[in-house]
Amino acid sequence: MKVLILSADAGKTANSAAEAVSEQLARMNHEADLIDALIMVPENGDILSHWSTSRAYHNLSRRAGRSYLSEERHAARTLYKLCALGADALHSALEQGQYQAVLCVHVFSCMMMTAVRKKYGKTPPFYFIATDYACAPGVSELNADGYFIPHRMLFADFIRCGFPADKLYATGIPVRPRFYAAGPEKTELRRELQLPEEGRMVLLRAGNLQGKHTARRVLSLLRALPKDVFLVVHCGKNEKLLHQLQAAPRDRLIALGFHAEPEKYLFAADLCVARPRGVACAETLVCGLPLVLFRETRGVEAKSFEFLLHCGVAEGSWSWRDVIQSTVLLLTDAASRERLAEATRAFLPANASEQICKIIGRIKPAASGGTPS
Repeated sequence: MKVLILSADAGKTANSAAEAVSEQLARMNHEADLIDALIMVPENGDILSHWSTSRAYHNLSRRAGRSYLSEERHAARTLYKLCALGADALHSALEQGQYQAVLCVHVFSCMMMTAVRKKYGKTPPFYFIATDYACAPGVSELNADGYFIPHRMLFADFIRCGFPADKLYATGIPVRPRFYAAGPEKTELRRELQLPEEGRMVLLRAGNLQGKHTARRVLSLLRALPKDVFLVVHCGKNEKLLHQLQAAPRDRLIALGFHAEPEKYLFAADLCVARPRGVACAETLVCGLPLVLFRETRGVEAKSFEFLLHCGVAEGSWSWRDVIQSTVLLLTDAASRERLAEATRAFLPANASEQICKIIGRIKPAASGGTPS
C-alpha cells in the first residue's frame, strides 16, 4: 500500500505524530510519503502556520456540542477557504503519487483534502488523526473517511462536535517508537547528555510558556525544588526565554534550546512539567514519567487539560504556584507517583501508530468515491 501523510509544519507536534506513522508504515513494508500540506498554498502558508500556533486558534473552541460549532464556525470557514487554495496542487500530487490512502495529521491538511474531494469528487480514502485530547478548532469543516481519536472516553465529545460514530476509532495519539524503548540506563543517558549524574531531574518543556514574567516563573520553580533536584528547561524555539535563563545563571538550572531527541531527556528525568499539548503529553506518558500540566489558554488546551486530570494521569493547575506545589509533592510522595503510574498504565492504548496502520489497511474504499465500506 502507498500512503500519503499530510502534516502541517506549524509546530513540531504534528510532524512528530506524522513521523511516528511513517516509521510504522515502513516497518510494515508499506510505502509512505510525508509532505507538509502548507507548501500547497505558499502565499498563505505563513498565515496558516501562524493561526495553528496562535492563542486565537486554540481559544476558538471553548465548549462542546452546538455552542462549540457556532463559536468556531466563522473562523473555521475562513481557515477552510485558505486551505482550499491548495486543493489544485494537492490533487495533482495525489494523481502523480497514485496513493491508496491519505493520513492527515493536522486539521488544516484534512481541510485541504476535504476541499479536493468537494472540487474533484473521487479521492483516495483519507483519515484525520487527532493530536489533542479534545476536538480541535475546524473539525466542523472536515469530511474524512475515518477519524482516529486519542481515547475511547472521548467518543461522546467527538460525536457532539459532529463526528459520525461509525467513523471514529479510539487508537491513541501516534508516538515515535523510540519513546516506547527502554533505552540506556539513566546514569548513562545523563552522561551522554552532559547532565549531572547524581540527584533527581525535573524536565520543564517550556517552549510554549508565554508572558514577560516567564523567566521569573521558571526561577520560582527552581527555588521551590528540593536541594537534591536540578531543573532542565527545554526552551524550544523560545529564544528570548533561553537567553534570559542563560543570562541569569543559577545552580541546578540547565537551559537548552531545541533538541532533536527529546525522548532522551524524558528517560533521563524523574518528572516532567509541560503545557497540555496532546503529542507532548502522549510522549511523556508513554515514557512512564510523572506529568504536571500548566494551563495558559482556554479552548482546546483547556479541554485537554481537564480530560487528562479527570483520567488521573497528570496533576496540574491554572495557578503557577499550584503547579509548583504539585511538582514538589510528586517528587516527595512515592504514593502519589505510583497512583499516577497506575492510572497511566490503564489509560494508554496499545501502540497508536500500529493500530492506525492496521485499520487503514483493512478498510476498503467504495467504488464510487473513496468512502470506506
